[in-house]
Amino acid sequence: MTIQKNTWLKAGLTLSAAGLMLLTNDTEASANSNWAPRTVLEIEEDINEAKADYDEDKTLEYTFQWGDTLWGVSQATDISVEKLATVNDIDNRSLIQVGTTIYLSNDLSVISVENEEEVVSYDVSEEEVKETETPKEVEEAKEEKKEVKDNQAAAEKAAAEKAAAEKAAAEKAAAEKAAAEKAAAEKAAAEKAAAEKAATEQAASTSSNNTASQEESGRWISVEATAYSRNQASLSNFTFMGIDLRENSRVIAVDPNVIPLGSKVLVPGYGEYIAGDTGGAIKGNRIDVHMEDLDAAWSFGRRQIDIKILD
Repeated sequence: MTIQKNTWLKAGLTLSAAGLMLLTNDTEASANSNWAPRTVLEIEEDINEAKADYDEDKTLEYTFQWGDTLWGVSQATDISVEKLATVNDIDNRSLIQVGTTIYLSNDLSVISVENEEEVVSYDVSEEEVKETETPKEVEEAKEEKKEVKDNQAAAEKAAAEKAAAEKAAAEKAAAEKAAAEKAAAEKAAAEKAAAEKAATEQAASTSSNNTASQEESGRWISVEATAYSRNQASLSNFTFMGIDLRENSRVIAVDPNVIPLGSKVLVPGYGEYIAGDTGGAIKGNRIDVHMEDLDAAWSFGRRQIDIKILD
């Protein structure tokens, strides 16, 4: 709803709130069916609040709000509706907008109206309202208001830039931390793999050295070899020397007249055994190799091999 200038003036000062409401635009007025005028008391409270910080050397400032009416402002300021309407008509042609700021002189003789960047002043001391020169204190108040607004905008911009910079820095730090942790994990994995490889190579080297050392000492003999397992139904878990095959299965049965019991014997391809058992069929250059796996023992069969008595 747009308020035309001729709708404000009626007999006396009793004007309809709908005809005197302050609007932002036509669409908002027509769409807001719940609009209600603010009371004179509400408007007075806002003006009194402005007066609390009022400096007599400066002007009194008031900004129109949604729900204000010319009649309400008139009652709160003792400035007639006719003069407010005339000021409005001169300034905006047909509409006082919400957010419009007015400045009142000390004696309420001059009203200055600010719309956007423009400030227009009116002498309302006489019956006829006339446009007049804007008081110096109004210009100063406007500049002070603009400076505060600019400072606030600059502060908000600086805060936004700071927040953006801090966010970017935090994201960068998080990315760098993640990259560092990944690099550290990769380095640790590589070091672990290298250590395991070195340990494996060392073990192989030690085993090779031990085998070579064993091959360099002792005496070789040729024997006929077979294999047996404690898991055969007819056999015991204990050897002739009392060795528990469940705890130490690397035992061979020998003829004590050829290989002394307790000797360490190297069986090529199988490793080191202890001569710790005997057998009725194990005579002369015969050995019987114990194997935990029964199938492996059967598969070993009978073969002629060279073994080395280490001690």
